[in-house]
Amino acid sequence: PDEIQSALHAEEPQVTRAREGGVTTARGVCRIRQGGQAVGTLEAIWDADAFSRAQETLIPFLGASAELTGDYLVQHELRHLRREHAQWRQWDQFLAAAETRPSIAALAEHLTHDGRTLTGSDRATVVQRRGGRWIAASVSGVDLIDPRSSTVQALEHLAAAVARHGDVVVHTSESPAPAELQEACQRLQNASQAVAVCGFPLTGANGFIGGVVLCERFESVRDAPAWELRCRSLQRYSTAPWSAALEAELGLWSRWTRRMARHAGRRRA
Repeated sequence: PDEIQSALHAEEPQVTRAREGGVTTARGVCRIRQGGQAVGTLEAIWDADAFSRAQETLIPFLGASAELTGDYLVQHELRHLRREHAQWRQWDQFLAAAETRPSIAALAEHLTHDGRTLTGSDRATVVQRRGGRWIAASVSGVDLIDPRSSTVQALEHLAAAVARHGDVVVHTSESPAPAELQEACQRLQNASQAVAVCGFPLTGANGFIGGVVLCERFESVRDAPAWELRCRSLQRYSTAPWSAALEAELGLWSRWTRRMARHAGRRRA
């Protein structure tokens, strides 16, 4: 409306009169500024008689309310920036700790335990590729992994499917995984009762996928987009340390292992 456009560019509150339903009212509109820029308007409607009696107090009150609203928005933005800064510091500390892990087993344990906390997941699992097999290397909250467990086998089966897919996979009731991955996701849900699963590959040199991280949620996911974003952050901060640790552990065999894995993939295709 014209009165809104006028108020966005005016220094003082704008007042107009209108008659609706046989009643005359006064409308005051004042812009709200955040960081010196107009981001909205604050509107008040009064009875025309009240406006005529208290014009000296209502209009200044409207302007002061708009200023308080702008101050609140600035403080809200600062709190949001501080929270984001604290989160980035946590990710930087996570990366620094990951780069000091002496072995691939220690790194897998770090990814599951600290990664579970940073992503807000209920369980995180690292599945490592060993030859042509996928073996669970670390599960958060678990000291001894039973390879005969149906849950462990479902995790390894899903990890192999995610590696073939080659990209991040998110499976929830509202957003199911691609058709070729739904069977593996459903198998894990039946074994662990997870309501949401996010899996992503750890891709190293020459596109070789040497590991897969699986994050699970066992309760309803209200912040699914934010959770997926944190899982993607975990992938971004985990890929380089995992690739370096894998190269260091395999040594001279790393190139041969990647070559054999590519040949095995072609044979399967």
